[in-house]
Amino acid sequence: MNHKKDYKKKPKKPTQHSSKVKYFMRKYHMDEATALEIATGVVPIELWLEKQRLYKQNMVAKKKLQHELKKFTPNGTLTINNIVQILGSSFSSEEYQKQHQNFVKKEEEILELTKKYEMPIPIAKSIIDKKFTLEEYFKANEQKEIRKEKALQIKKAHADIPLETCYKLIDNNLNVDEYIEQQDLKEKKRGIWYKNYLKDRLQDNEPLNNYLQKLKKSKSLVTFHLYDMKSKIGIVHSYTPYELKILCNRKLITIPKLDIKYFCRDRNNELILKSLTINRDLQKSPILPSKNPQERFKLPLEELKKDTKIEIFLGEGEQVTGYIDWFSKYDIKMKLQPTSRYSLMIFQHAITNINILT
Repeated sequence: MNHKKDYKKKPKKPTQHSSKVKYFMRKYHMDEATALEIATGVVPIELWLEKQRLYKQNMVAKKKLQHELKKFTPNGTLTINNIVQILGSSFSSEEYQKQHQNFVKKEEEILELTKKYEMPIPIAKSIIDKKFTLEEYFKANEQKEIRKEKALQIKKAHADIPLETCYKLIDNNLNVDEYIEQQDLKEKKRGIWYKNYLKDRLQDNEPLNNYLQKLKKSKSLVTFHLYDMKSKIGIVHSYTPYELKILCNRKLITIPKLDIKYFCRDRNNELILKSLTINRDLQKSPILPSKNPQERFKLPLEELKKDTKIEIFLGEGEQVTGYIDWFSKYDIKMKLQPTSRYSLMIFQHAITNINILT
């Protein structure tokens, strides 16, 4: 008989801000993690409400514009950009109608050409636009068939060579035997490089992977603090060097690592939030991580040591002081106190500066 351990969700103990959290969740229909950020003062309720107001305002404006668009264009020919141009006197509606009639006529000519010669629409359009003639198209088609036959002959003689590569060999007049020899040499070099690359990546990600595996094995609830004042609570399901999958409200969701500022065990989340200092100016105008890794803040690895007291500044205004538990090239885990069990994991891309205090 197969006995499986029954993991039951333990009820949370009431905390200092429990009533406020429930109040915000009930009144504003927000999730628990966001409600806790507001209850602890990390995110001002006024700023959150302003973001919600702007979002709703944009949605209402969009619907109104779509409604007005139907008045301008009952047959659906005018786009929003067209209407803006007409209203801005870039051209008149009469000029637009004339252009549209020419466009319809041209589309009919293209369609007639595609049906008559069974050619692709882009080719027919180019002929109508006089980029090349019908005779030039037939000649190019004939050469294409000759090229295809030669490529298939190479493919038949060398089944391991992709058909696309066979075409490249013909186009560049390359010798097949020389190509195979070059590919063997490239494969050897690529294998050596990839082996070294995996070794380096594994070493750089090992501390975080070990921690995530620990959280996954224990099925611990984790709070992930994301950009734009968003948070997710869930259980770690799986992970790659670039994203995490978590079970959130019985749904499996994927979170890119670049979207996460920091995370901690959910049971410690309130204490972590209360320990933060917030730069309100930066909170209103945050510094988001660059898509280019070379432009992000680099951790001063040579200056960091375990148990060193540091102060970390994040791009959305959070400032936290604590002690280094461990660090790598891409992240840093810190404890609030030297012997504290309360810790948080911060991604390097979310950091804008670090002060070493001891």
